[in-house]
This record gives sequence, structure tokens and C-alpha cells, in this order.
Amino acid sequence: MPAYFGFGYELIKLLAFLVLATISGFVFVYLLGKKSLKIHRSKIKIAGLLLLSILTFSSLIGIHPVESLVGKYPYYQGLILYWLLFLFFLMVSESKLRPGPINRIVSLSAAIVASIAIGQFILINLFKINLPTYAGRVVSTFGQPNLYSGFLLLSLPFAFMIKRYRYWVIIIISLGIIVSYSKAAIILLLVLGLAIIYRHVKYKGFFIFGILVMLLNALVFSLSQSSGLLWDEVLKPLSQTGVENYQVERRIHIFPVLIEEYSKSPLLGFGIDSVSTLYKSHFAGFKPELKNYSPLYFNLMNLNIDRSHNYFLDLLIFSGVLGLAGYFCLLYLVLRKSAPDYLKVVLILYLVWVQFQVQSIAHLLLFWLVAGLVDNSVNFKEDKS
Repeated sequence: MPAYFGFGYELIKLLAFLVLATISGFVFVYLLGKKSLKIHRSKIKIAGLLLLSILTFSSLIGIHPVESLVGKYPYYQGLILYWLLFLFFLMVSESKLRPGPINRIVSLSAAIVASIAIGQFILINLFKINLPTYAGRVVSTFGQPNLYSGFLLLSLPFAFMIKRYRYWVIIIISLGIIVSYSKAAIILLLVLGLAIIYRHVKYKGFFIFGILVMLLNALVFSLSQSSGLLWDEVLKPLSQTGVENYQVERRIHIFPVLIEEYSKSPLLGFGIDSVSTLYKSHFAGFKPELKNYSPLYFNLMNLNIDRSHNYFLDLLIFSGVLGLAGYFCLLYLVLRKSAPDYLKVVLILYLVWVQFQVQSIAHLLLFWLVAGLVDNSVNFKEDKS
């Protein structure tokens, strides 16, 4: 389902999920009524319910309850979506799903998304065909390169578990990540590859030493040449002087503004999708004649910020310390429970990803899928596919 620009990057995917989850939910409730299925109590379910309850309460007493209910453009990740994701988690947890088909479905979906991205890259760069892009980068079916590359990244561990065409699928997904030019996704792809190599090399000490030497050389090069990831993301935004050169969308400039606003309601936050409102309110009383503001301040106030690009900070703003504590409790219980290693790898990749990037509905869907599979991990002991 491709993104429609002006219709919201996520809206077509969101509507499809809402419809399918609602229909499935009615069937699920019907089977519960017939006692064909039963909801078994678990610590993971209780933690998930606690998190959703805190998010709901914070949103209902927040700064805009209606917008928190449905979410804002372009993501529309409101309370309705979160509760249906929790319902999806319950259905996965209580169903008789086997990992084999799930692994193949996720891998095939990722391979299709990656193939479309690779095809777009070839058409744009080799045949000079004009296609919709995001800052010159291919978008596949997500409308935004970072969104689709993150989905591909989280799908890779599932691809390692399939048997037929495994290596072809892995190569296609990896190429799809590379053509996205997403720094976070490419770095995590490299880290995942190094971790796999580490498990198979004989002299692990030498391998680690070589990696450390490479990282040290990269650090020295970045500082000496005033270039590279460290310089661009951390040092450069702090060292620039010209107004036209300020890359004010850097997180290092945005985080202090949002943290200052969050501190006004630290316990329960302001409700889901309140980031843009808080960011604008921070500059609402701006009177330049009263203070000698830097040029950066003028640029910051004109930005449209709807996410902090750090999910932990988003949760703090949405639901305060209580919501973040509930989320950490859920993560701890999922990571602690015995389950196949590849599911834990998906969860770790997800947790790293959401520290730097915005989530698509696809990322949220994979997170709750993994939580449901882990909660129902008894099926993995029986599955041989």
C-alpha cells in the first residue's frame, strides 16, 4: 500500500490496519464467548494493559483529548491505534500461530518493499525517470526513506529464520536498506553483520581488536577532517556561526526545547501527539525586542516538530514518568522471558532504532507482534518449520 503525499504518509496503512484489526477483534471476541479461546493472564499482558491505561488517562486529561484519540497528520498514531495494537498483541499471544509462516510473511513483505525501493533507485539514477522522492532519496511504499529502511531492518532477523531462498531475501532486504541512505539503518545493518561474523570467527579477540582500531581511526578522521557522522550530528551544529548553515532540525537543538516543556508536567505528561503543540507554545510568547536572541533561535521557532525522534522522550511528553516506567516494565518482561534469540534481536534493533528515528505503524506493529510471540513462546517449542 503506497503512501499518498498530502494524504499522510501512514494513513492508507493505518486505515487498512484499523479495519482488519477491528474485524479480527470481533472474531476474537466471538471465539472467547464460545470458549474456543481463552485469555491467559501473564505479566506481559498486565504490563501492556498498565501502559495503555496510563497513556489513556494522560491523553484524556491532556491538552487536546480529541487529537490524542485519533492522532495528528501525518502519522495518526492516537489512542485508537494503540488500543487496537494491544488487541492485536492479545490475538497473537492467544492464537495457535506458528513461527514458520510468520517468518515467511514478514520476510516476503520486506523483500517486496526492498525490491520496490531498489527499482525506484535504478529508475531514478540510471534511467533519469522522475519519481516521487524524499529529499532525493527513494521512498518505496512508505513515503519516507527512514520509515521503510527501519521496517526492512527489523524484518531481517525474520529472514534469517526462513529456509527457502533465505540468502536471496537477505541480500534484497540489505540492498533496500543501503539505497535508502538512512544513516541509522545502514549503521545498524553493519553492526548486525559484524555480530553475525563475530559468532562464526575463530579468533574473537583479534576480531574485536580490529573493530576497535577501525572505530578509533574513524573518530580521529572525523575530528581531523571536520566531517563524518560524529561531526555532522553532534559537533557541527554546535560550531556553526552562519544563519544559512544552521541545520536546526538536529536533535541536539530540539531536545532542550522539548525537555523544558515536558518539565511542566513530569508525572503524567500532556497526552499522545502533543509534541507539536508544546513546541509551538514554547515560542508563543517570543518577543525579540526584549532580548538579544541568536540567529539559531529564529530558525528554531519556524520549525514544525511533531516528533522528538526519540521514542522515550516522546513517551515522557505523552504520559510522563509513569508512562515511561510502564513501558520499561513491559520491555523488561518481554526481554526477560525465554524466547528464540531472533525475536530478542528484533526487539533490540527496535529499541536502538526508536532512539533516533520516527516510528511507522509498521514498526509499532512489529513490536507488538514480537511481544505477542514472546508471550506465547510455547508455540516455538513445538514448531519445526
